[in-house]
Amino acid sequence: MSTFYKSKSKSKPRTYKPKQIHSDQLDDAIYLVIVESPSKCKKIESYLGKDYCCIASMGHIRTLNGLKSIDTKKTFEPTFEMIDEKQTHVNDMKKVISKFKHDKIYIATDDDREGEAIGWHICEVFDLPVDQTRRIIFHEVTKPALQHAVDTPTYLNMKVVKAQHARQVLDVIVGYKISPYLWKYLYNDKNNALSAGRCQTPALRLVYDNEKQIRNAQSSSPLFKIYGDFLSEHLEFVLKKEFEEAEEVAEFMRSSAKHKHILHMGTKKQSKRSPPKPLNTSALLQLASSTLSMSPGETMKHSQILYQNGYITYMRTDSKEYSAPFIEYASKYIVSKYGQGSLMSDLNKLENKSVSNPHEAIRVTQLVLQTINVENPRTLSLYKLIWKNTIESCMSDYNSDQYEITISSPIDALYSHTLEIPSKYGWRTIEEKRPIIDVQSEMGGLKLKLESQSKTEVAYNKIESKCSVKKGISHYTEASLIKKMEDLGIGRPSTFASLVETIVERGYVQKQDVKGTMHKTVNYVLENKKIRKTTQTKEYGEEKNKLVIQEVGTLVIEFLLQNYNSLFSYEYTKQMETQLDEISEGEIDEWEQICKRCYDEIKELSKNMKVVDKFSMQLDDTYEFIYEKYGPVLRYKIDDNKFGYKNIKKELNVSLQDIKDRKYSADELIEEGNQCIGIYQDLEVHIKQGRYGAYVEWNDQKKSLKAIDKPVNDITIEDAIQVLSEEVQEKSSLRTLNNEFSVRKGKFGPYIYYKSPAMASPQFFNIKKYKGNYFDDEAEDVIKWIKETYKVE
Repeated sequence: MSTFYKSKSKSKPRTYKPKQIHSDQLDDAIYLVIVESPSKCKKIESYLGKDYCCIASMGHIRTLNGLKSIDTKKTFEPTFEMIDEKQTHVNDMKKVISKFKHDKIYIATDDDREGEAIGWHICEVFDLPVDQTRRIIFHEVTKPALQHAVDTPTYLNMKVVKAQHARQVLDVIVGYKISPYLWKYLYNDKNNALSAGRCQTPALRLVYDNEKQIRNAQSSSPLFKIYGDFLSEHLEFVLKKEFEEAEEVAEFMRSSAKHKHILHMGTKKQSKRSPPKPLNTSALLQLASSTLSMSPGETMKHSQILYQNGYITYMRTDSKEYSAPFIEYASKYIVSKYGQGSLMSDLNKLENKSVSNPHEAIRVTQLVLQTINVENPRTLSLYKLIWKNTIESCMSDYNSDQYEITISSPIDALYSHTLEIPSKYGWRTIEEKRPIIDVQSEMGGLKLKLESQSKTEVAYNKIESKCSVKKGISHYTEASLIKKMEDLGIGRPSTFASLVETIVERGYVQKQDVKGTMHKTVNYVLENKKIRKTTQTKEYGEEKNKLVIQEVGTLVIEFLLQNYNSLFSYEYTKQMETQLDEISEGEIDEWEQICKRCYDEIKELSKNMKVVDKFSMQLDDTYEFIYEKYGPVLRYKIDDNKFGYKNIKKELNVSLQDIKDRKYSADELIEEGNQCIGIYQDLEVHIKQGRYGAYVEWNDQKKSLKAIDKPVNDITIEDAIQVLSEEVQEKSSLRTLNNEFSVRKGKFGPYIYYKSPAMASPQFFNIKKYKGNYFDDEAEDVIKWIKETYKVE
């Protein structure tokens, strides 16, 4: 038992149970365990017993509020702020934590940089001494692991905390210093802002480079493979030559009809196949993608459920090794169930002997559980996949005897077939259904028959050609992109999935099917000495669910590479990740210097960015092609300070290359009768033609434009807002402060509407910053706050 563990002391009964904290053991507990996720709490309490209460931080409780939270002039020290949405929960936590003595509290956040930093924030917010508060670490939610953790507590690793601070500061610096230039170059969408990211942008660059390679690759021509069906057992043989021309295939078939096909039996060759490797995060994401068609996000979601319920170890890891206790347990299980011969002879090579990094590969916690009771069948499928990999990775090689059987052809190339007779199943015991002795008997009999026919003529049943197009470079899947990122040192296990999700959510990349190319192909079949020719047109090279860069993604990455190429190079990103690792390992102490160097580099590269011209491509004297947050549009100038917009016909699916090549004129591009003329309160405003003439549509509201005395194509966003304002006033007004100010209800909550008689169009302000009660406070006080906050005259 730990020296930190003390016998139960007398104390007053605890009766406070906050709304957000659910624990039946709060009243009687002596010890408090603080985790990140509430879904682990009940299981932890059940394993540790009635003396323990478990509460959760619900993830992060503090954050950096932009560049203003970082001292970029001197120390680069971050100033963290409470996350607004977490304030009530933090208050509830504080009331629970205050019931326990400091030496009775355990920080049990996840064992990674983020978890260590969350633990530090908990200490800071709740006035727990960082150097004295117990920190417990476990990689599986099981009774032995938890008991061992509380028996051997440690303290927060401030080197890891500093590494996480550095990571956060760097991410804020890159995002906040560079992203605004993207907004000037393209557009600013408050709901899904364009952004640059320290690892996000190199991830996008990989997809961009991949697309360039595909476009630059030479188109593939069809190739013909020849397959032969021989013997009464209908064994399939493949000719060791491919043909490029259909006429060559036809000639081969004519010769084959008269050829004497001679069989030869090759000598025995021993073969072995090693078991699969233990799973780290990247390997799990790839395996789940290829086997279960799971996206990285879905895989991590189901893994989280399995981990929190004690079925698997922690799923964010770069380790491919197991703990010594698990290796001992796995050895006994495999020997008892499958025999000594099925156990890996040098299983200890998988043991993690590192004291500084005790992380394990992802594995199940109990090999006896081949299936589990969970609600979601996808969660169960992932568990079975991890179970299978866990046990197979600890088993011996699959061994077999192989014989190459060849048959002559009318040209200088042989048909080939491999006869395989297993000598030991090893790790393949898990999926093999038939007893090995039955397979050996059947395949051994076939071997004897083939040996008796060696050097004799054998008859074909059928010989046929199959046309294929050689596969070129493929687009990335989510999993293969993560594998590439891992190979290049971009990101870490805790960030892989979110990085891919981010470039998809931003609209830079889309997960979609890719069309192949149509080829007219000819195939030949030789059967009963007769040749049959078939012709078909088939699509080759199509791809399913691949990551394809979009036009806006191309514009973003080309802009960033043109202006910040060195910052987003693969090598620079890898070096930065390595330095962050070195901070967490104590090899670099002054993490602030890394942040300063990055900040100074961005500052230097941004010197020429004071004026950023908006991306546009001139179509003619009137219209230019630009991007706005609702997609590509045509813009035209109304006067020196005002622009109008025309929608582009969606059915044309216009690309940037089409615009560069001047494939369409403005008249061909413009979609008549439905024009988005701008944005009002974060929603598009459309001009449409109806039965009774033109009308404006906004937020499911429609209003006639007959009152506007000008041609429909000349109506501006200001005109439309003027028409809408009365209806908006009636339907969305929460409180009228005076003739100029009112509080209204918008799609994203209340806001301030301001319009004086001298103004052509209204202004809108955020009311959420107001600290009082804008419903009950005096109107004069609210108006005074508006004028002071937003500098309204």
